[in-house]
Amino acid sequence: MKYLLPTVLFISCTSYAGTILVPTEMPTITSAINSAVDGDTIFVAPGTYYETINMRGKAITIESTHGQGATVINAQGFSTCAMFTMGETTKTVLRGFTLTGGIGALHEDGRFGGGIFLHGSSPTIDSCAIVNNHAEWGGGLHNLQSSPHIVNCSFEGNVAVYNGGGMRSHDWSEPIIVNCTFNNNFAQFGGAMYYAADSVPSIINCELVSNGAYFQAGAIYVGCDCSSPNVSSTTMCWNVPEHVVGGWNDNGNNNICEVCSADVSRDGEVNVIDLLEIVSAWGPGACVQDITGEGGVDVQDLLIVIESWGPCE
Repeated sequence: MKYLLPTVLFISCTSYAGTILVPTEMPTITSAINSAVDGDTIFVAPGTYYETINMRGKAITIESTHGQGATVINAQGFSTCAMFTMGETTKTVLRGFTLTGGIGALHEDGRFGGGIFLHGSSPTIDSCAIVNNHAEWGGGLHNLQSSPHIVNCSFEGNVAVYNGGGMRSHDWSEPIIVNCTFNNNFAQFGGAMYYAADSVPSIINCELVSNGAYFQAGAIYVGCDCSSPNVSSTTMCWNVPEHVVGGWNDNGNNNICEVCSADVSRDGEVNVIDLLEIVSAWGPGACVQDITGEGGVDVQDLLIVIESWGPCE
């Protein structure tokens, strides 16, 4: 009998990782998160989930059963799609979702991170599509004092009013971005990415293609000398008005295409589509169609398109 009490105590204090099924066991992802404890995995069945999820600092995995093409988190224009704001680490994992319809989380009187907002957190975001989100800062995703691992993700059609169409990183953020694509994202500065305030990302084996900025840097804008991205095995093509503004570290095996500023439609070819873009934007104002950068679209921009006619080399 003297061994019974320790044995019972050992059994009662031992915890096992569990699983929660959405919507079979819990109707929403949010309700599943509220019920989960560290180590749990939430499996989400195909469908569209109209909610904003908050990971609440839990070391859990939220994974779709059939991948991003079948499983959508739609914020419906109310907030961001996913929030990581309570010190999450890489043990918090979001995997296999499309995140869309976000307008960002309210922060400091602005909207930050249309699809995903991170503040003081460094989770793992894997195999997700961040698509057609909008915000003032960081149209697709915003890192604030955060260093997530972002792998096998795509950022497409995201727009920032100010900077970081696909992603913005600020205040000592050091994201690791691997095997990701950034396509057709847009902002005033940094169509695909924007980095400032001691933010030094690692960009590895990514594609930054066909992104645009009204003012500078279709691909990457580096807002201060204290931030210099480490870039390796990455392709940058068809970004306008140029690929990169600011200091960056070329760590090798990068494919950087010639800048084709007349390709304002960002499709790799100067043709009638670009001509129509010039005509539609005719007049004063700063925009990507102002190829000469003189503060308006006029005959000089039109002539550049005509002279550059054909595939971008």
